[in-house]
Amino acid sequence: MNNTRFLQICIVVLLLINSVTIGIIWFHRPPAHERGPFNFLTRELKLTETQQEQYKQLRDEHHQSMLEYEKKIAESRSNFFHQLSVTKDSLLVNSLTDSIAMYQKQADLLTFYHFQKVREICNAEQQKKFDEVIQEALQMMRPAPPKR
Repeated sequence: MNNTRFLQICIVVLLLINSVTIGIIWFHRPPAHERGPFNFLTRELKLTETQQEQYKQLRDEHHQSMLEYEKKIAESRSNFFHQLSVTKDSLLVNSLTDSIAMYQKQADLLTFYHFQKVREICNAEQQKKFDEVIQEALQMMRPAPPKR
């Protein structure tokens, strides 16, 4: 009996610890609208109102341009995989992969220059902080891994 009582107490204590941990994680998590690179950089760099407006404009321009590249990449990939049942022409297949790569390169360059412009609106102190946190902001932009 003594052994059973001890195990019951251990289980209750572990359940309490897990519940408290989940509660802390859940309630200390920033709201969805405060996550993402824009809010992260705005908060970390302590951007002024003017800088925030400039950053919003840069973000919106970048977003519009990225939508165009994402559409071109998706179309190119669709055309590429359509060739599975249509052709055995390796030159055509290589041409299509070059097309996908070119659009992806342009999208990456667009993002690079976007963040270069964001860095330019910062003062010297903010630029140092920007250099420290930019990799974390870029991680936020990556698409979530596909679910299996």
